[in-house]
Amino acid sequence: MCNTLDSLEREVRIQIKISQMLLGLILGSLLLLGFSDSHVNSARRQRLTQQIRRFHHKSRCDKNHSCHQLPHRSLDYFSVLNFGYGPAYPRSWPRACIEGKHQSPIDLQNAEKAGKDSMVYGRYYDVSGPIWIENNGHTIKISGFEKWGKYHPYAANYVDGYRKIYQLKQILFHWGPTELFGSEHTFGGYHMELEIQFVHQKIHFRGYKKSNEFLIIAILGTSLLYNETNQVSSLSGIPRFLWKLQKPGLRVLKRAGPLLDMFPEDTSAFYYYNGSRTVPKCEEDTTWVVLDSTVNLAAEQALVSFGNVYLKDFFFSTLCHMGFDALLLPN
Repeated sequence: MCNTLDSLEREVRIQIKISQMLLGLILGSLLLLGFSDSHVNSARRQRLTQQIRRFHHKSRCDKNHSCHQLPHRSLDYFSVLNFGYGPAYPRSWPRACIEGKHQSPIDLQNAEKAGKDSMVYGRYYDVSGPIWIENNGHTIKISGFEKWGKYHPYAANYVDGYRKIYQLKQILFHWGPTELFGSEHTFGGYHMELEIQFVHQKIHFRGYKKSNEFLIIAILGTSLLYNETNQVSSLSGIPRFLWKLQKPGLRVLKRAGPLLDMFPEDTSAFYYYNGSRTVPKCEEDTTWVVLDSTVNLAAEQALVSFGNVYLKDFFFSTLCHMGFDALLLPN
């Protein structure tokens, strides 16, 4: 009986999502018809024109966080601001998010590529411990690594010529409404279906004092629809628990396996650049490392397990990706 109810709830949720997207399509069609109909009065025509102009103005002003690069599945661990991705965002974000010189995400064609032995992953190979997996309304977040004590995972960065140590704070997942969108970073304008971000905070050796410098290691994932002959990543079994996290505020406690199970086999090459956090206040204090190799996902991981998770920003981010953001602008 419970399984039947769960199945029915999933079907209803899917129908709601489809209805929302169809509504966006209908509204978009009405906009186009409004411009082509010679009987539309001048006041109506003027209002529609202003909406379109606002949309184009928004696209120009928010070049660092445009529709296809919105951090649409992200909640900043460090932010104290209440932010969102609805009709008023990201225009209401702090000015640094729009005018900053080193804003993330970027298209990786513009990033520097680093080579082997520049990164060291400490306690990623054979250490495990308890973790919290949480739906916080914006993303799926994994935390609890500070409880691992002396086995706390860390990353060492040698790219700048000297070593910096960063302790792992949390892991974030980014995905989109379809297989065409998902990752924050792009390559040649194209998104991957999933982006996994390992957020680290820099520490100093004396007393392990923490600083306000961060390192984010990003891994892009793509479906087996495009990689049928490659080995599938289990993502450390995380997708198996997502059915318990379908509503914001839910979380589960589990024991993590080695974190390197979530990485591609080849970690030697990566893109490297100095950027920012991808949500307000968009501080430019973050070093980004995006692995060149991708993890290969089974279709049910990329399109079903994550797709069944309800997030507060799903509707607005879906319309944004579909190109209907102009419809949501205030009059």
